[in-house]
Amino acid sequence: MRLTRKDITEAVGTDVSLADLTDLELLFTSFERLAELDNTPRLNRLCLIDNGLQEISHMEPLALSLRSLTICDQPLKVIASNTFQLPNLEELYIHRNQLCDVSGLTGCPKVRKLWLF
Repeated sequence: MRLTRKDITEAVGTDVSLADLTDLELLFTSFERLAELDNTPRLNRLCLIDNGLQEISHMEPLALSLRSLTICDQPLKVIASNTFQLPNLEELYIHRNQLCDVSGLTGCPKVRKLWLF
């Protein structure tokens, strides 16, 4: 199961254009993989809490715009380097996951705030 446009629309409302969206919080919405983020080119902040996210992928559309990312309470085990290239990311909150490998964080050279526990 993956994140859908419907999931995003339900979180932000139908009156918000995805192209203008700068902040997205998805709490307790069930999906295992990210998708549909190519329609959010201005997204600065993404918050994902307790979604059942199995992997971090499809982040390419957010590579230049994303500044803050929260991914917590997920069954994530690994952050792979080939899928986590966010050169402008400044804040990364990846706590309360099942991570045993975070070697992929090298793709985030501007991170100044990191929560990992």
